[in-house]
Amino acid sequence: MNDEHTDATSKTECAFRPTAVTSTCGSDGRWVAHWVENVGRAGEVVKSRGGFETEGEALAFGRKLELISRLNRC
Repeated sequence: MNDEHTDATSKTECAFRPTAVTSTCGSDGRWVAHWVENVGRAGEVVKSRGGFETEGEALAFGRKLELISRLNRC
């Protein structure tokens, strides 16, 4: 197997790991997305952002940022 194929395979596997994104509904009825970003050897940091109209919007936003973080790390 060449290195190019191995690199592409590992990035794909990294991107499709199970998601850790969650969402919660705030007291104002707006949804908050929570996702995990890796910070090198220091581990992981939970991040969040609020203001979403629906739970689906919050989850989609969190998943997008989680995926970007994973691809940048792999």
